[in-house]
Amino acid sequence: NNGNGGVINIGANNAKVAPDGTFASRSPTFLANTVALDGNSSIDASVIGAAGHGGVINILSAVKTVVAGVINAIGGSVSGNGGAILTGSRGGLEVLAGTSVNAGAGNGKIGTWTLLNPTGLSVDAATANAIANTLTSTNVTLTTNQTGCANFGGCQNTVFGDVALLADIHKSGVNATAFTVNAGGVFTSQANITSADNGTLVFLVNASSALISTNSTVAASSVNIAVAQGIDIFGNVIVSGQNPLINLAGATINILGSIGTRRQSLSAGDDNGAANININATNNITIGSAGVVTADGADGGIISMKASTINLSGYISANGLSGSG
Repeated sequence: NNGNGGVINIGANNAKVAPDGTFASRSPTFLANTVALDGNSSIDASVIGAAGHGGVINILSAVKTVVAGVINAIGGSVSGNGGAILTGSRGGLEVLAGTSVNAGAGNGKIGTWTLLNPTGLSVDAATANAIANTLTSTNVTLTTNQTGCANFGGCQNTVFGDVALLADIHKSGVNATAFTVNAGGVFTSQANITSADNGTLVFLVNASSALISTNSTVAASSVNIAVAQGIDIFGNVIVSGQNPLINLAGATINILGSIGTRRQSLSAGDDNGAANININATNNITIGSAGVVTADGADGGIISMKASTINLSGYISANGLSGSG
């Protein structure tokens, strides 16, 4: 049997859906004040047959949305893309412990779970655990930027919602998935983002500014951070896998921690290569005295820095451990 998953709107309606199961536009005409799911709830817009695209699930409110239970929009087991799951509120969004979300695909494009609140998101332990479990099969996006207002028919005032990561996210499994942060305000990481299989996680940030705190480590196959203002890295940004990549772009970029290849994982015969690192600032780049930028590998990688002013007092290397530098 073949067939696409359908559309489920809770707290909102008039969502338009593209033929592949992705959102063409989202402008609900009505929002419930509150929507609360409990741990026994199950919401499913999956494909039961072998072929078809996963469906679309909207769970939105004006004041508060509580997410719990099981939410699925899985694509066909043989062909078809995963669906699109949107949970959000214009007021408060809470994800309870034990929440399970899956918009995966057996043999197609992986779907996405979007957590939306234009006024800001704080990722606590329960939310972090749900995100980590979802990333085994599904992309996850956190959105607090102004464009998110379209999901609620617009916002009365200009909003610059921050995103704060307060608890660790550890992704397991071999499926390649992406964790994306779209913040109208500041993205702050005070915890760790890691993957059991470091070649399978892409981390992307679009924000007004970004801070990786001293106790924070971001470890993925590629890390892309683009901001309008500044990037401050006091912790660690580590990439590994076959084609590890770091892209940093902003007005000012300060590296007082370390970024680059996970050197201790490099050995003859493994799949880890040297990082390609691109650091582009419209104003200043500063590598502090404790700053480390490494593109070490069997053959050394490529480090590129472009800015009006570059201040270097830290350690930079692109060593070839068993080949060329």
